[in-house]
Amino acid sequence: MVEYKLEGERYACYLDGRTVLATGQVVLLVDQDAGILLKHGDLEAVSKKYHVMRNAFAQAGFAELANDLVLVEGPRDIEELNQLLQCTGYLTVYLKKFAAKAAIDATNVLSGFTLRPLPATGAGLS
Repeated sequence: MVEYKLEGERYACYLDGRTVLATGQVVLLVDQDAGILLKHGDLEAVSKKYHVMRNAFAQAGFAELANDLVLVEGPRDIEELNQLLQCTGYLTVYLKKFAAKAAIDATNVLSGFTLRPLPATGAGLS
C-alpha cells in the first residue's frame, strides 16, 4: 500500500512500510476527464511524465487527450492526499465537488489544490 506521512515540513511516501520518496511538495498528474490519477510525487518527476505523455498524445493525433492532462499541486492535507491515492473514484468526486466554484484553468485554486495544465510543448498542441 502507498501512503504519505507528513514528517516535519516534508511529505514522505511509503510503499509497504519503506520510504521511497521525501519531498516538500506532492504533485499529482491527473486525467481530469477520466478522473484518473496517473502519477504522484515530486514536481520534477511528475512534470517530466506530464510532458512525455502530453507530447506523445499530441504527436499521435490525440490533442484532446493531451489537453485532459493536468498537474495538481498539493494537497496540503495528508488525509486528503492518502484518500486520493487509496480510494478509487475519489478524485472524480473531489474535482466535481469544487468544479461548481470555478472553471479549471491555468491558475485555478481549489481547496489547497492548484490545477495547472502546463503550456504545450509538442507538435499539434496550441
